Amino acid sequence: MFCLSLALMGAMTSLRAESVTIPPEPQYPDRKNLSKEQFQLAWKQWKAEHDDWEAGLTAEQVLADGHDKSAKQHVSSEKFERERRLPLPGDGYDWKKLTGKMAPDVVTQLERDKIAYGGSVKQSFDPYIGGPVFITSDSFLNGFHVLFEDSFRELELRQASAMRGELEKLLSETRSLAKEQIIPQEAFDAALRQAQFALGPAMVLLGSSVDQFDEPLRAEILSQVEKIKKAEITELPEWLAPVDNQKLIAIDYRRCKPVGFYADSEELSTYFRTVRWLQMVPFRGGRDQEFDAIFLLGLASAKGGVGGHINRAAHLFGPPADLSMMDLCDRVLRNSGLGMERRQDGSFGYKVAKSPSLDLTQRGPRVRLARNLVEDGLYPINSDLRAKSTMNSVFTQTTYRIMPAMRTPDAELFQRMFDANSRLGGLAVAALLGSDFAATHLGAADNALVQEEKDRMTPNYSWRQRGEASYLYNDYLKALSALVQPPLAGAPEFMKSEAWAAKSCQTVLAGWAQFKHTFTLQAKTAEYYLGIVMAPPGFVEDNPEFFARMARLSETASKIFSQLGCFSPLEAQKTKMPAEDGNEAISITRSFNIKLQTRWEQLIRIAHMLETLGYKQASHQPWSPEDEAFLKSYGETMGGIMGYDGNSWENSNDDAPRWAEAGFDPTRNASLAVAIGRPRLIYILYPWQGIEVLCTGSVMQYYEYDSHQRLTDAEWKTLLDSADAPAIPGWLATHATAPDTPKVKR
Repeated sequence: MFCLSLALMGAMTSLRAESVTIPPEPQYPDRKNLSKEQFQLAWKQWKAEHDDWEAGLTAEQVLADGHDKSAKQHVSSEKFERERRLPLPGDGYDWKKLTGKMAPDVVTQLERDKIAYGGSVKQSFDPYIGGPVFITSDSFLNGFHVLFEDSFRELELRQASAMRGELEKLLSETRSLAKEQIIPQEAFDAALRQAQFALGPAMVLLGSSVDQFDEPLRAEILSQVEKIKKAEITELPEWLAPVDNQKLIAIDYRRCKPVGFYADSEELSTYFRTVRWLQMVPFRGGRDQEFDAIFLLGLASAKGGVGGHINRAAHLFGPPADLSMMDLCDRVLRNSGLGMERRQDGSFGYKVAKSPSLDLTQRGPRVRLARNLVEDGLYPINSDLRAKSTMNSVFTQTTYRIMPAMRTPDAELFQRMFDANSRLGGLAVAALLGSDFAATHLGAADNALVQEEKDRMTPNYSWRQRGEASYLYNDYLKALSALVQPPLAGAPEFMKSEAWAAKSCQTVLAGWAQFKHTFTLQAKTAEYYLGIVMAPPGFVEDNPEFFARMARLSETASKIFSQLGCFSPLEAQKTKMPAEDGNEAISITRSFNIKLQTRWEQLIRIAHMLETLGYKQASHQPWSPEDEAFLKSYGETMGGIMGYDGNSWENSNDDAPRWAEAGFDPTRNASLAVAIGRPRLIYILYPWQGIEVLCTGSVMQYYEYDSHQRLTDAEWKTLLDSADAPAIPGWLATHATAPDTPKVKR
């Protein structure tokens, strides 16, 4: 009876609710288009009107109003829960009803390939504000690169602050070798002159006085400084003449133009010019004064404990393309009978064995040393402007550098392609990493070269210390190669299509372009916003092996940066730098990045989580509540890793485009420019419980073209937004239209 009475009362209440007329309730003010002050005034007015409205209701109207609101709240609650989970077959879900803003050709391609490309966004985490989401390898890679660049910038700030003192001490120690009589005095004088020509411009750029160099050399040193700063010409200095017909024909000063994050501060711009100069000036084994100079610099480095800082980050990339001054010194000491000894006063000196195996005053032993270096395969790359052949067999072409550039597998491949008169391009790199799609789009001759390089590509372990980990650059390429491996058995069918192969090829090349960018990044300011994003979960790109490799790579990178002191605060240091008016200006070294270690820890956790979800997804296991929470918060978390704290989705910076030079062809005076544009939306129809769920993620747009000038990121962005912007690669154009301008909201 009691239950029946409750039912009757409910029915009567329902009838009364239907028959009772309720006066309109005052509408709550919409704060979207109001300032804070305007909203406060509107709210006060609404509150007064609402109090009057509520006081004038009858008892019947109060009951009826409560019933209506309860019913609406129930419907709203059901809708809220449905919007926060993945759709089910019984929901009547139809992905085509959600494509109203898509272009018809995008919808057609999505229906055919289950993958299609949308418009541009400012940052790769922007599309993950809504749902369902599809977490791409692109979005993770972009977050990795932003964090890597932040960390590398910290390293370069530390390098820059110490460089001047290192070079000044190196020159002083080199002068002091005169009393050691390692080589005859006449040869020593010629070598010291050559060393000053190499060190002088770098030191003056950093603020050292030109007066500490021999007076007859000062005018030439200052002349070189101006040419480095202008970065406009290509010529050969007199002290490097005559021209080598088979090798060096000029110094390309244009390469001294700061690019990437180095262009954003005077201190880092100066550091960039300094390092580039020290990388470019060769010390050739076939020229006595140059060989003696680099050998003496190496001895001075060993004697004074100088130079380790100069090359301390070398193992981040790979083995050197040329021997450094310290590497050469070590080889000569071990093979000549020369050895170092500590004297009674604590200083270091050199002793000569009774029967030295190498007499440095004789050309023959030098020739044997240089030939051994060539036979060891230590000179596959020649970064100088040159004629047609490279230094692979002739000892006179062996070179040594104060700061040698690093040798990388893709650079070795490009050297072989250039030697074979092949046109350089990113597809060759993707094919080298195992992309069958890229291989089919290469010409037969180029593909044969790539396959030869792939077969012989093995790390040169003789360049590592025992127990040292593999080079980070090679580890990164290995991680990228996982993106072009066959998909898992449980992966969706669309991941076996040509459209997906094209997407994976672009992801590989976009990641490679970001690495070639030399780890630069524009500084951004973190902003905080109130609010919360409610979105359904989604899916993960079905490649757990890639995320596993990226987790290991991130752990290695974090460890390296920690060991190099990048997670410790960098104290402000005052450094005197030459100003444009000739006076001395004060440059302040500061650290701009915070929480680097925490951000690396979060990135590593995300990588491991994506690996786990990838395996669960492939085996069709359901998401746990923790899995769903991770997927829903992925965009916000990646935003934090990239320097955006809080819910700053709608205020991200438009600074994603990056430009880098991957190779240079002096015969055409053109660089192979590789770049990324703005991230863009990618739509995926993911199979789920018998239906196809429309998901959204982000990919990084890759570009490559021949460029006759080197661009900063700002210049590249200007070009990208102009009518002269390069087209997207032809091999991708079949599957994607050109991206449009960024969208503020999805």
